[in-house]
Amino acid sequence: MKKSFVLLVSVILSVLFLSCESKSKPNLLGKWEAKLTLKSELASKADGSQAPQAYLYTKQNITLAFAEGGTYTRKILQIVDKVELLNSAEDPEAAKEYLAQFYNKDLTFDGEYTQESSAITFNVDTVQGGDGEPLPYEEYFVKDPSIGDNSYSSGYEFKDGVLFVDGIKFKKVE
Repeated sequence: MKKSFVLLVSVILSVLFLSCESKSKPNLLGKWEAKLTLKSELASKADGSQAPQAYLYTKQNITLAFAEGGTYTRKILQIVDKVELLNSAEDPEAAKEYLAQFYNKDLTFDGEYTQESSAITFNVDTVQGGDGEPLPYEEYFVKDPSIGDNSYSSGYEFKDGVLFVDGIKFKKVE
């Protein structure tokens, strides 16, 4: 009876230990990269219609670098790849050049992160546009509110050496 009890307790402790172990946080340190193409609908406010007037395709290269001490850098390079005009005789290349002025981005975000078992919270300290000087988040946000919130959480999953952040697949490059 005593042996059965000891055996039962050891099995329970082993199962508890293994379940705790499987929920541990993966090591994200290093540099991760994702390459994707986004398709956006563009509608015209002039005619009041919600129907798309064009599709905008942008290519993004996103690099996430996690460092010791809970700091990170996120670099986003976005370029207009093509414009597909619907019901228009305009030149798609001219539309691409025009829209590139607004949608081409080269941004670097620096700050701190905290990692939980299924979410990463990013706190942005500075933002740098292109070759410009890094600016405090609040100052850059006044110039370009499209950069989003200065603190946000992203769901993540780590499978087979691949990092998925909000469903975007990142591969380790360093």
